Amino acid sequence: MQLRKAWIRFFVCALLIIGLLSGVMLIVFYNNSSRQEAAKIEATEAFVRKQKLELIENVVNNMVAWIYMYKPAVEENALLDFERAASILRVALMEEFSNDGQVRGLIRIANEYHKNIDILAYNTQTGYAFGLSGEEAIEFSGTPRMFEEFFEDHSASETFELGDRYLIGCGIKKTLVYDILRNVMQNYADSQIPLGDVEIQIDALNNYSGQGDFAMRIIVPYFQRGEKTSINAGNADYYDTFDALVANGEAFTEFMHEGTLERFIYAKLYRPYDWIVSASISAQDIRQLTNLLAEQFREQVARTSQAIALMGIVFTGVALLVFVLLGRLFFRHADHEFKVMDDLSHIDALTGINNRRYMEERLQNTMDFLSRSCGLLSALMIDIDHFKLYNDTYGHQQGDVCLRAIAQALKSALPREGDFAARYGGEEFIVVLPNTSEDGALVVAEKLLKCVRAMDIPHEKNSAAPYVTISLGVTSGCVAHTQNWKDYVASADEALYISKQSGRNKSTFIPFKESV
Repeated sequence: MQLRKAWIRFFVCALLIIGLLSGVMLIVFYNNSSRQEAAKIEATEAFVRKQKLELIENVVNNMVAWIYMYKPAVEENALLDFERAASILRVALMEEFSNDGQVRGLIRIANEYHKNIDILAYNTQTGYAFGLSGEEAIEFSGTPRMFEEFFEDHSASETFELGDRYLIGCGIKKTLVYDILRNVMQNYADSQIPLGDVEIQIDALNNYSGQGDFAMRIIVPYFQRGEKTSINAGNADYYDTFDALVANGEAFTEFMHEGTLERFIYAKLYRPYDWIVSASISAQDIRQLTNLLAEQFREQVARTSQAIALMGIVFTGVALLVFVLLGRLFFRHADHEFKVMDDLSHIDALTGINNRRYMEERLQNTMDFLSRSCGLLSALMIDIDHFKLYNDTYGHQQGDVCLRAIAQALKSALPREGDFAARYGGEEFIVVLPNTSEDGALVVAEKLLKCVRAMDIPHEKNSAAPYVTISLGVTSGCVAHTQNWKDYVASADEALYISKQSGRNKSTFIPFKESV
């Protein structure tokens, strides 16, 4: 009996101890979970916000690039239509026209193929003018001077004497290219429905002072479309950064309403037409996504804690062991998620490719692996030629555009999945090619040279893209013993120095030599 009582006392004490340990573990678990939840929510919100801001910036940049791409084509097509219509009229000079009906027939023929061109005939005997503006009929009585004044607001025009009774002319209105380009951009805006909560629009400035109704909303997607809206300080979401927008050509705005952050807006100024191209994303959208991830995290914590509490009551020492193992698995899963977030720090923020920190780690790991089998390794150091002069000439913003374009060209030109490119620093990049011989590395180098020479880099102030070239240093060799990654970089850098000293826009090869 005493033994039974002692066993019961021991069992009760064991249960109490296990319960106490379980309670302590639950408290520790909840405290750690709370700290991890706060850190996770903060990191998630920063990541989601960064992704959304990049989204609206890319939308605006794509729209502005679309404008720059289509404007020359629209202008060229308009002038081509004008020349074709004028050629039809010039051919008619050889024929006899005795009445208005014949001349009207000529105008219809020229207009049938070129409906955007204004064509007008003037009967010098009756003082009567008639013709077509696009597909709209024009008729009036007046003097020859009135006929000439009709074409003064056109960007290109030409007049002829048709027989001894008629003057005939054709021209392109100055607003034609503007109207066509605006229709193109409206169609582009209509196509952006899949962007969801992203709102895009184009406003036309009446003045740069920001006073009164300083702009007019001219383009929105069709599902937001209503009457044209005058823009003033009261309803311009980007007005708080309007001065910065005018001064810098672009601006990010955090739009507040009654003390609450409502939207993030990115706007860019297209000066040739005084257009403000903007896109925005709801701050609520970012908060909802962050809260959804946080709620999933809390549910995961709650389910795990319930399982831990149940096992602490039912089981003895095994339950405690299972609890510890489950806790370790949970925190390992949480650490994995934070590792994924940490991996994002391996990306260079400006160019979108790997940064130097990632390059150092991966290059050293690659060399350690290849040294076991004397594997081949090639590296290419790349430098943008005369980049300081490029920056001084076109500005640092255009320099950033150039860096991003070069980085994406390097990334897309790599032949295999195991190859990788990284930004080494400034205007220097590095490409690492595991298991690649000298010949293979030189083939990649030549491919990169040709790719960069053929690049078309957009630029706001010039219709023609600035010409950019690169110089390369190539090294290759067998990794017989584990080396420091700096040895390979130094060998490629030495080759790069020779390329720059011997004229640039070329590649130079130096074999890698094992250090003793």
